[in-house]
Amino acid sequence: MTKWVIKRSPYDNNIFEVWEYITDVEEAKKYWYISQAIRKYGEDKVVPLAMNNFGGYHWLPYDDPSIVCVVESEEEPTLKLFQQYAINQSDFHYGWLSPDCTSYTCHYMGHCQLASDICRELYNNKVDALADEFLLNNGWIKVATDGWYGRWDKINDKQVMFLDNKGIKFFLEAETYK
Repeated sequence: MTKWVIKRSPYDNNIFEVWEYITDVEEAKKYWYISQAIRKYGEDKVVPLAMNNFGGYHWLPYDDPSIVCVVESEEEPTLKLFQQYAINQSDFHYGWLSPDCTSYTCHYMGHCQLASDICRELYNNKVDALADEFLLNNGWIKVATDGWYGRWDKINDKQVMFLDNKGIKFFLEAETYK
C-alpha cells in the first residue's frame, strides 16, 4: 500500500496536488539521491517527504499546513480538474484554452500533465504521451509565455479574439503545426 499526500499548491491555496508520501527512512533510502541527502542533512530534515512522478521531492513534515490529507491506496488518487488547476483565471497566460474559451492554467512545464488530465476527465480518454496532439486536433490552443499555438483548421475566431484581448500573441513557429 502506498501513502499519498494531497496538499495545497505553493502557487495557489485553492489548488491541490497529489504526491507520494514517504514517511519511512529505510524506504526513502532506496533512492540514492535521497540517501545522500539524508547523510548530508540528517533524517529529520529529509523524511517525511513528498515525491512527484518525476522523482523530485521535498521535505514535508506531518504538521505542514499545506497538507489536506494523507491517503493509503495502491493507485494514485485522482483529483478533478477544478481541484488541480485554476479555471478561467483572470490573469491567464499559461496553459490550455478550449474551443469554448474555457482556460485551464498550469505552471511552467505543466502543459503535458494538464493535457493528460483534460483528456482523462473531459474526454474519458487516457492518452498520456499523445495528449497534446489530441487536444490540438480537437481545437484546443496551447498558451505559453512566448505566445500561443494551435491548428488553424481547428481553432475558432472566438479563441483568437479571447487571446488577443489578453495580449497573448500567436507564436510564429506554430506554422509547422498546421
